Amino acid sequence: MTFPINPGIPGAAGGMGNSPVPVVPLSGMTFDDDTLGILNGLIAILKDSERGYEQAADLVDNIGVKTLFSEYGNQRSGFATELANIVGSRSMDEASVPDGTPLGGLHRAFIDLRTKLSGNDDAAVLSEAERGEDTAVNAYKSALDKTLPENVREVIQRQYAAVQQTHDYVKQMRDKAKAQR
Repeated sequence: MTFPINPGIPGAAGGMGNSPVPVVPLSGMTFDDDTLGILNGLIAILKDSERGYEQAADLVDNIGVKTLFSEYGNQRSGFATELANIVGSRSMDEASVPDGTPLGGLHRAFIDLRTKLSGNDDAAVLSEAERGEDTAVNAYKSALDKTLPENVREVIQRQYAAVQQTHDYVKQMRDKAKAQR
């Protein structure tokens, strides 16, 4: 099974744009608790996604998918860093920046179990990656439904577009892998 590498992963090294973490001019800005909660929730989801892609890259055999998953993990790391920089010293200390979610850890354990039971089937890993992408897409949609400062909304909207693109591509790969079983 072969998959083309997704051309241009926004926010990933070597992808579209000049830098994995664009500079966001938010110096001196303060946020209310709702905005901080939204940003920290997205950071936690992104850290889960980063770890999930790292694990998935280790589990698949296809070198193209392995490379793509590594790039997606790097993208999510860059996005989490960008949001953490926005939150930064404005309101939180380093210890309170989220480091993933319990549900994310459970999902990674499920990926590992499902992959072992299916004999390291790339299609099973792709199915779980797509499920994880559903969570990320929904988190971004939920964030964008809230009232946010415009410059924060622009960052979240840009990241959401890249997350949605990743979701769609992972789903295409999953469908192709299932059809080739």
